[in-house]
Amino acid sequence: MNRINNAEKIDKMRKVIILLLAVMCAGVVFGQQQKVAVYVTGAEEGINDFVGAYLVNAIVNSTNYQAVERTADFLKELNKEQGYQRTGAVDDQQLSKLGKQFGVQLVCVAKVGKMGGKYFVSARLIDVETGTVKISTPPVSFTTKDVEKSCETIATSLTTNNPKDPKGHKVAIYVTGATEEGVNDFIGAYLVDDIVNGTDYQAVERTGDFLKELSKEQGYQRTGAVDDQQLSKLGKQFGVQLICVAKVSKMDGKQFVSARLIDVETATVKNSTKPVIFTTEDVKKSCAFLVVQLIPRNPTDPEAQYKLGVIYYNVKEYTEAVKWFRKSAEQGSVRGQYGLGIMYYDGYGVEKNYDEAVKWFRKSEKQGNTSAQNALGVMYESGYGVKKNYNEAVKWYRKSAEQGNADAQNNLGRMYEFGEGVKKDKVQAIEWYKKAAKQGQETAISNLKILGITSY
Repeated sequence: MNRINNAEKIDKMRKVIILLLAVMCAGVVFGQQQKVAVYVTGAEEGINDFVGAYLVNAIVNSTNYQAVERTADFLKELNKEQGYQRTGAVDDQQLSKLGKQFGVQLVCVAKVGKMGGKYFVSARLIDVETGTVKISTPPVSFTTKDVEKSCETIATSLTTNNPKDPKGHKVAIYVTGATEEGVNDFIGAYLVDDIVNGTDYQAVERTGDFLKELSKEQGYQRTGAVDDQQLSKLGKQFGVQLICVAKVSKMDGKQFVSARLIDVETATVKNSTKPVIFTTEDVKKSCAFLVVQLIPRNPTDPEAQYKLGVIYYNVKEYTEAVKWFRKSAEQGSVRGQYGLGIMYYDGYGVEKNYDEAVKWFRKSEKQGNTSAQNALGVMYESGYGVKKNYNEAVKWYRKSAEQGNADAQNNLGRMYEFGEGVKKDKVQAIEWYKKAAKQGQETAISNLKILGITSY
């Protein structure tokens, strides 16, 4: 069996930085039940019905909402409108109007799309009274086998997150120039999610609405081109102060997205971003970066600082990532401390310094961070920033593993397999590998296969 090198082990630790919870439960949303109309759009025949049914079921099971499936009713009314007949586009204001007509307080709009051969569903909760997005979710992938689980994830996010009290500028999202089927929908959904949940601004996805109005103009019909003056005019018509225009393009086989923020009153560009490369796997990270470039923020809360560091880390803006991890760490954030330790370990945005990495891992570990405990195990096993000591490595791996950290479980299994810091024990090695493998830890799965074990 080949030795698992340190770079591979630390890469498992590094994953923790780039994973942010899509759902951050924050208690009861509203004091009493509200009626929600569910409207599903964008899917192939049959998929909408399944998604709608599962969403209604998941929302009804919440203690805070009543839900009714109204896709057919919405479509019946929308088909009466010439604009919808021509483009198939529908905006939040139209849905808000229909919500009032149907006697509900909220409209759950689920958008189903396909990108890279995979199905995704995202959703937003529209306040019927104001026509604004209260809560949104990023797209969640699903198959016909696990659509129920994906809908439960969406519903949980919509019904357990604290809704915004929108006070900031209203931003209309307009995405243009897609290179593959479904890309515009996903970028629009992620931009709305990042603006609604990450800034003080309100956001509405208006791509369809813009296209509906632009299609009336002969110049657009002839060339497909649109300028900022036209968009500014439409922005005033739609009652927004800003327009976020995202442009998707392709060059040398790679996909790029850039964005600009237009001030509707002056028809000038307030902010713009450089093009960011993205794939179907990391489009969310790219959109988050676009938003922080367009709408700069200067958070003082340590967790918000950490999240901002993650956004910069994900697009390899390491100097900025270090800046925000440090601000977070110095205020005592357990995740900020761990993140800063990783930056010193890798030498990203700072000069590589194992002593500093150990220092910040220790601070994070003292607050119970199992990833930091696992990291200390790696440092002792490797002799990075500390004297090599297999016994100490086992101590930290065990402390983390016993709390359920999959990477530590794999590492502890390896120590048992090779008898480092503990007596060689194949049975114990397999037991810890299996614990890690059950959580999807890929190296543990590989280690079990090398040992001839495929079931766990």
